[in-house]
Amino acid sequence: SSYTTYFNEQDVGRSENIAIAASLIDGVTMQAYGEFSFNGVVGKRTEEAGFRQAKIIVNGEYVQGVGGGVCQVSTTLYNAALKAGQEILEYHPHSLRVGYISPSRDAMVSSSSDLRFWNRQNHAIYLSAKTFKGGIRVSFYGKKDGYRYEITANLLEELPPPTPIVKMG
Repeated sequence: SSYTTYFNEQDVGRSENIAIAASLIDGVTMQAYGEFSFNGVVGKRTEEAGFRQAKIIVNGEYVQGVGGGVCQVSTTLYNAALKAGQEILEYHPHSLRVGYISPSRDAMVSSSSDLRFWNRQNHAIYLSAKTFKGGIRVSFYGKKDGYRYEITANLLEELPPPTPIVKMG
């Protein structure tokens, strides 16, 4: 299975963070009945690890932070994992809607929130994560299990945003 999302490559810090995280995932092999942890594979998003400043979401607001954009990698991986029939063990949505994926399809990661899934197949699965001009594609390679997995969503309710808070000064 594969999944692709797109980003603005003009946002250099964010684009570089996406490329770094993708390169760390690219080539990972999940053993039969093995577990994958995004934070375990990608590690801490620090300047020492090469990550740059870009927009992140903190307490419901967009602010600058090291590693901004990495959640697009985890989101793309999450959707590819769903299409590959992986069992999701840990997943967290953002507190705000993101523009690169449909609502309820994003997977936020942070120092305290991980994306984890389990390979319930009796064979190894190889992961590929490649960036290209304005996009990232994550693919799972392994033996077919005879099933076709699709992602569907049903809108149950749309909540209006809260009344804006105006801060003076």
